[in-house]
Amino acid sequence: MGRRSVLVMVALIAVLSAVVGWVAGQRIRSPAEIAAEQEPPEPSLITVPVEKRVLSQNVVVRGTVRSSDATELTAGSAAGSAVITRLPLAAGDPVKEGDVAIEVSGRPMIVLQGALPVFRNLIPTVDGPDVTQLEEALTRLGYKPDAVDGKYDSATAAAVTELYRDVGYTPTGDVAADRTAVKTARDLVTTQQAAVTEAKKALNDAKAPLKESDRLIVDQAVASAQAALDGANATSTSARAAAAKAVTDAEKAKTDAAAAAATAATRLQRAQGGTHPDTGQPPTPTELATLQSESTAAQQALTAATTAVDTAQAAVPQTAREQDSAVAAATSSLKLAEVQRDERLAGNDTSSVQAQLREAEKALSDAKADLVEAEAKVGAQFPSAELVFLPSLPREVQSVKVEVGDAPNGAVMTVSGSDTVVESGLSSADRRLVKVGTEALLEDEGLGLSIKAVVTFVADKPGGGDLSADRYAMRLEPTEALPEDAINVNLRISIPISSSGGEVMAVPFAALSAGSDGAARVEVERTPGQTELVEVVAGLRAEGYVQIDVVGGAAVSVSGRLETVAGKPKRLFVSFGRLAIVVHDRA
Repeated sequence: MGRRSVLVMVALIAVLSAVVGWVAGQRIRSPAEIAAEQEPPEPSLITVPVEKRVLSQNVVVRGTVRSSDATELTAGSAAGSAVITRLPLAAGDPVKEGDVAIEVSGRPMIVLQGALPVFRNLIPTVDGPDVTQLEEALTRLGYKPDAVDGKYDSATAAAVTELYRDVGYTPTGDVAADRTAVKTARDLVTTQQAAVTEAKKALNDAKAPLKESDRLIVDQAVASAQAALDGANATSTSARAAAAKAVTDAEKAKTDAAAAAATAATRLQRAQGGTHPDTGQPPTPTELATLQSESTAAQQALTAATTAVDTAQAAVPQTAREQDSAVAAATSSLKLAEVQRDERLAGNDTSSVQAQLREAEKALSDAKADLVEAEAKVGAQFPSAELVFLPSLPREVQSVKVEVGDAPNGAVMTVSGSDTVVESGLSSADRRLVKVGTEALLEDEGLGLSIKAVVTFVADKPGGGDLSADRYAMRLEPTEALPEDAINVNLRISIPISSSGGEVMAVPFAALSAGSDGAARVEVERTPGQTELVEVVAGLRAEGYVQIDVVGGAAVSVSGRLETVAGKPKRLFVSFGRLAIVVHDRA
């Protein structure tokens, strides 16, 4: 190593030693210095601005947007059984007048517009405001029930028939028993017309001298009338027995159909569970579809059998009435023949024959009235289970709560309109503050929503619906339309329950203190480092602020600053021009 290299090395060592010594000197401190550094800094005043602001006290809750006219549809079956067989509409589909909302046991539920709910079957011969409502709906749909007069007549029945056929179904009504009743009524009118004709002829004959041939005629008429009465009695016995047997046979067929339906349903259920009832193996889709078809067919057969029982049972009293009428007519004819014979044999006294004529004419009039009534009953019917009236249409399917094959227990579908409300709940304390008519603000950051609303309902009692037992239902209506995607969204609801009514002088609530006399006061710094207590009047408290007025009306201006010591607030100092409010030991 040369001399020059040695000198450079020595110089470097010297510089390094000097640096190390300086660093060590910086880290070595005396105990007095350490103690001085650990002492807290001298506290100073921390100020915040006094504000001119509107103070309002709010009730803040959450609420969910709902459709204001949501309606739950329930379904049954006019035939007694009930199973969902088709779902024509799905969630989101529109519901228009004349649509089939759901199919139960192969029968439709048709939606029409009307304020009056369905409360009975609408059938020929009934009348009332519900029939008027039906006729108005049929007219809107383009059918022609003739006059909208509230009477379910043949024209109304024809319009109902067209409606059913247009939606793909055959209407109920116009059954065999009704047609039989019409035929029976017509036959009775014919019989009574003949009786009147005979009575008139008898009266004419009674006025003429009786001949031997006439005596034989009247005797023969009595014998014929007696034979007719005997025949009517025999026919009545036979017809009643046949009607009773028809009921027995129909009930047995219904029992067999019910057993078949139950068996088919069990087989289908077993297959749906993974085992074919015949093979014991997992069913193929084709086999499963076959079992489903068998179950549906069995259920339809049960429905048909039930209808047959109802028809047969209805025919029993009808048959009894018909046979009683026939026997009564034959009895009347026999009595007439006997009276005519007696009168002809007794002489020319025609009073009894005239009475029989009057009776025959009255019987004819009654028979004609019965025929008119029987003819009116023949026509399409609208069972209550197949009709639903909604106050307004169109609507939209909000949810479908059943599937094909389910039994319709309770609501099967919910439909809603375009109007919306917001549903919420209030605590008992807030319930006393919120009144109907109070304005509110609806907000949601996700939707960018900020819309005013009005409280339209506050419950008197807690609980109900989805609310807990200690909360009171509240409903609000937006003052403008909500977006479509707001349905079922949970919104923030702010309801102002008190307000300053305009901008007031306000300070943080922590700036107030109370003196020994209970008066509110603030601490004021007149000059730096010197403070005094100033009495104020406290007003509305809200949002962490309190409204104040300086006692004596001292003029103040709003200004201020915020100061901290070592990054940490020590005291709060609120400046009003030359005044200051101080709160100690806030940290």
